Amino acid sequence: MAETPWIRHVVYRRSLSYERVRAADRPGAPEELLPRLHVLGEYEGAWQPKGWYLRCFMDILYPLYSAKEGWLFTNVPEPGLEYVIGANEEYQWRISPRHAVVTIDPLPGRPGHVGSMGVVHAYYESQLRRMLRLGLDLMGLGRLAWQDERRFTVEPSVLTGVYKWPNPGGRGEIVRLDELGRPLEVVYQVRGSAPDTPPVRVLYSYKEGVRFPPHGILVFEEVPGEGLVVHTNYIDELVVGLDPQAPRGYYPEQFRSTRVPLSRLLVWSNLTRYEITRDGQWIEAPTPAYEPLPEEVSSRFLRNLLFGVVMLGLLAAGWMWWRFRRVATDRSGKSAPS
Repeated sequence: MAETPWIRHVVYRRSLSYERVRAADRPGAPEELLPRLHVLGEYEGAWQPKGWYLRCFMDILYPLYSAKEGWLFTNVPEPGLEYVIGANEEYQWRISPRHAVVTIDPLPGRPGHVGSMGVVHAYYESQLRRMLRLGLDLMGLGRLAWQDERRFTVEPSVLTGVYKWPNPGGRGEIVRLDELGRPLEVVYQVRGSAPDTPPVRVLYSYKEGVRFPPHGILVFEEVPGEGLVVHTNYIDELVVGLDPQAPRGYYPEQFRSTRVPLSRLLVWSNLTRYEITRDGQWIEAPTPAYEPLPEEVSSRFLRNLLFGVVMLGLLAAGWMWWRFRRVATDRSGKSAPS
């Protein structure tokens, strides 16, 4: 299969260990690489000719990281109010966690498209498509071509625009099958990796009586400086084909909960963000004023302050010494015999 088929419905769990997050504990401080999050993200989605969607039951969007307590998962929305993101042939959209806000953006290449907003959609679209590669996605999303019954190649993708997730390509081979002819183990080498880099190994497991897709997907990746990293993934449901409910893609009204009042409808147009009022008026949404957080006093400032204090102390001591000597000299002169 050279191309991913259209997916009418998929429910899957993907390891958040693929993502690397950098953060700083205060403005201006150097960013630190946070520990990998070995937790399963849980998703539902579809991939169709005119659009796609992804509902995030559990996602890297929700957890917070505390230096003292580690990863915290206290802000996961209740069922039915999860973050949902998608696109159709007209625009791309997002429904906020708890479903109070809907945001609509122009599609990439359309007038008024905002790159900083589109990167969110590009990330989730890429995440969905990579999961559909069944563990081979470290080679990217280029065309997959079979050389024979077991060997295959993935072409490198030439990406344009600002969304440059790695798509290096590579080559691989099915090295083990079960008695039903289903792949149990695949190895592949990512194009451009160091010559001594071990190949990526993928192990598949299946539900009883199911030929496709694999249920469990374990990816063993050797990461420089970290050693072996194991990514755990599961495909719980998969329906291949066209969705008769989405001939033009997916729209936010198909997913937003009707039991939550819509507090804001935001639309990006001509590089400007507007809020649509209940009477249909477009009002430019104000940008919140930026108020920088208080920063720690820099070490350079502390050095200068300390130097100034020391210099003042030395000047005061010198003045006091000079004053003492002058008073002593005056007194000795007055007490000398005439």
